[in-house]
Amino acid sequence: MERRLVSAFVSVLLAAAGCGNNDTGSNGDSVLGGMTGGGMGGTPLAGMIASGGMGGAAGVGTTGGVGATGGGGAAGGGAIGGVGAAGGGAVGGMPPTGGMDATGGMPGTGGTAPMPMGEWEDPGSGPWELVPEDQVAAVCKMDINLLKSSGITHNHAVFRYGKLCYESGSDRATDVFSVTKTVSGTVVGAAAYDTRNNAKKFLPSDLVSEWGVSGSADLRISHLASMVANSASLDWGRKTFAYDTFGTNLARTGTAVSNAIEMGTESGATSLTQIKDSLFEKLGLEGGWSMGSYGTGAQLTLHDMGKIFTLLIHGGWYGGEQLVGEDWVYWMTHPAWEDANTSYGMYTWLNHRGNATGIGGDFSTSGQGDPEGDACAPAAFWDRYPHPPSEATDCMATTGAGACEQMYDVGVFSAQGLGGQFIIGHRGLDLVLAVKDYSNQGGPAGMWAKIRPALVALDPMFMGDEAAFCEAYGAGNYAPDLKKPLPQPPDP
Repeated sequence: MERRLVSAFVSVLLAAAGCGNNDTGSNGDSVLGGMTGGGMGGTPLAGMIASGGMGGAAGVGTTGGVGATGGGGAAGGGAIGGVGAAGGGAVGGMPPTGGMDATGGMPGTGGTAPMPMGEWEDPGSGPWELVPEDQVAAVCKMDINLLKSSGITHNHAVFRYGKLCYESGSDRATDVFSVTKTVSGTVVGAAAYDTRNNAKKFLPSDLVSEWGVSGSADLRISHLASMVANSASLDWGRKTFAYDTFGTNLARTGTAVSNAIEMGTESGATSLTQIKDSLFEKLGLEGGWSMGSYGTGAQLTLHDMGKIFTLLIHGGWYGGEQLVGEDWVYWMTHPAWEDANTSYGMYTWLNHRGNATGIGGDFSTSGQGDPEGDACAPAAFWDRYPHPPSEATDCMATTGAGACEQMYDVGVFSAQGLGGQFIIGHRGLDLVLAVKDYSNQGGPAGMWAKIRPALVALDPMFMGDEAAFCEAYGAGNYAPDLKKPLPQPPDP
């Protein structure tokens, strides 16, 4: 761990050294939370280490260092082990809330939780308002000309920081096919949150028999939600992933949570349909979902797709309230059963590092990109292992040594529908991409590759150096827009 942090620290310092001559972050503009005041001075590395490490009473350096007033750790620091001693920035000016906590442990593992940097932004139930082109750089930190010249000819939209930064083509409610699966999981999650104060909580680790659903004695809710329920054996190492095309088993999770609803809800809702309608109203969706199938059938606009994933990348927080529990979002967006498939959580596809199967992990069937995942996007790994009831002792990656180690728990996830309907969530960048009819174009990885230059061009750390950006971001060591880490749920 120490060697990894030192390596990341050095690489970021080197990147910082090439960020500009005298005025990166000038005029007091905030750059990645830790680079403020005078910005990166004429000699960025000079004064970087103050009092033995990041931090010090007034940050790291005052004229030539990183941060004139805050730096990387408000009142602490001291070598690498002190990065973020008071909830401060991670290596080299990365955001204060995403870094290592005071005890050296990753957020959510028992260390002191970092303080939020502020509430997430979103449009609430109202319509998205397109950011004017001349404001995209300032508001979205993206190059509008590169967005316009991305080469994507399909209807698509780019959302960042809870804003509609760019859209191209028409937008109307159309069938998004298997994107419905992630929609259904979000609705079930809203119901689980609405029943959170019941004497018995609804958890993925629960046996289905506890909720009046038939199945084998060892069948759990998470088996249904992660498409391994039809395995010949549910013993560890023997499960198999089988794509639930029409959402037959996913619908059984809806039946189970409906029984939880009967025990009472915070909102007063008496049915899953009422909870779904309330969720869609609070999101202000233009389309809808009849709930006739949990595998297909939702009709969504690009704007709807952006709102649903803005909710998810923000940990279930939307419109000033928690609509889906953080725990549920975590379960959706991390592998449920690594022995069967590392590219699927619950209801949702995940970026991965091999040991994957299905349309999210197989290049030949979806154009996802590579059987080893998108190298320029962080993979979805749990913060700690094992995470019962899974018996995985690590992330079970197949890409090489150290693949499981990440500084930030911000794995990229997506909803994928027939014919190229995609929604992609980048939590560490506060970014959502939505596209329709994008078949045979490389899937989520292909879209990200075309949108990425517009983001990297204005990234204050890497400033157009896409190779360096991908090395840091893809390794899970860069999350400049992580306002609030999503904590790993407690073991059941």
